[in-house]
Amino acid sequence: MDIIINSLSNPKIKSVIALNKAKERKKTHSFTVEGIKMIDEIPGDWKINQIFISEEFIKKNNKYIEKFIDVEIVKVTDQVFKHISDTVTPQGIKAVVCEKEYEIEKVIQKENPLIIMVENLQDPGNLGTIIRTADAANADGIVLSCGTVELYNPKVIRSTMGSVFHLPIVCGQDLNQVIPLLQEKNIMTVATHLKGKVYPYSLDLTKGCALIIGNEGNGISDEIANKTDTYVKIPMLGKAESLNAAMAAGIVMYEVVRQRIG
Repeated sequence: MDIIINSLSNPKIKSVIALNKAKERKKTHSFTVEGIKMIDEIPGDWKINQIFISEEFIKKNNKYIEKFIDVEIVKVTDQVFKHISDTVTPQGIKAVVCEKEYEIEKVIQKENPLIIMVENLQDPGNLGTIIRTADAANADGIVLSCGTVELYNPKVIRSTMGSVFHLPIVCGQDLNQVIPLLQEKNIMTVATHLKGKVYPYSLDLTKGCALIIGNEGNGISDEIANKTDTYVKIPMLGKAESLNAAMAAGIVMYEVVRQRIG
């Protein structure tokens, strides 16, 4: 008979709850994904260590878990699942997934790539939206600076809506070292900046380009801005002084899309 865990003191329950903390995620190189839709987005080349399912989920979706071969299935009571869930309305299924590392050199190898670079962004929702938009825009990769919010933060993962699995994301980079690599490949670096004098619509974005997105409050650091090839501005016809970082990134990304499919 299958064992159903009913205690929060069980070591497996403690370990999955611990993954809510960045320190534990860093230590184990793993993170959690919750809900059927998100778990269905996990490609076969990503390793799933465990899947936790509630009693209610077992009753309604027993055949669903049969497709997970060589994955430990951990069954728990509905009450225990509420404790391990980080969502308001738990679906009853949660996976522990191994992190995946990418090399910047491989990301920039493609011909005329679109790269998104993020410097010191702090809001998980903003980062998740940028990743999701980059996925939709068919970007070739994303580069995150050392000071950017952790990629595997549960709020970031949720807001990507599965896009975190669809394109290479290189974490913990010194953008001072990345920009010269891009320039060696003739990949133009473009930053949305207050000093921008041209709209992105006037640039040729059909060639390799890297869009740099800065911190929500302070924008791109002067150090990185000084290394950037081109500043652009976004038309602001109303009274708002600025745009949300993810919105600004999306506008420029979709100008790249427009030029490349036009």
